Amino acid sequence: MPLILLALAACALINLARGRPAFAIGTVSWRYPAVILGCVVAQVVAVYLSGPARVSVVVTSHLVITGWLLLQLRFMRGALRVAVGVLALGALLNLIPIVAHGSMPVSRSAVAALHLHRRVEISEGHYGKHVAARGTDPTTWLGDVIPIRPLRAVVSVGDLVMMLGIVAVSLVAGERARRTIALEVWAVGEDDDGSRSSGSADRGHLEVAHGSRR
Repeated sequence: MPLILLALAACALINLARGRPAFAIGTVSWRYPAVILGCVVAQVVAVYLSGPARVSVVVTSHLVITGWLLLQLRFMRGALRVAVGVLALGALLNLIPIVAHGSMPVSRSAVAALHLHRRVEISEGHYGKHVAARGTDPTTWLGDVIPIRPLRAVVSVGDLVMMLGIVAVSLVAGERARRTIALEVWAVGEDDDGSRSSGSADRGHLEVAHGSRR
């Protein structure tokens, strides 16, 4: 989560510096957004569950998130489709160890590297919906095994790929939004004599319509 928030904050600053909407990722025409909101709620609830119930909620929510992202590719085109594809790949890389372990596996040594002066159990705090990584499992390397001390977080390869996907989606969406705004401004522009040109407006709206399909 800290990594995702950091990526969103960085993209907001970049978009603002370039005259784009700060949180341009919200301007994307996501299909069925209520699905992803439901999965976020399920992830929060999973922290307070235990046993088979927790495993079911964690695995199911991640399956739905990955499937939802893959579904979005059907409605995307061009650079935005590639960016969402990277995001979906990250979700898939996280899904593999989650299905294999029943929850996201976490490296004990990586956690210990963040908490040098005290012992931390995997079942405590935000690690509550994680499990200790098993060194013999071939999917363990895809779990949370990368400690990032400045963020006090342990992340996975999938998390890093998802971060890249979020950055890509935000920047691509920001550029699309900037172009759309520029076309709309041009569409309602006035001629040199101060009168509004209906022909220019028609051409402008036509360009906006075509631009929205890119």
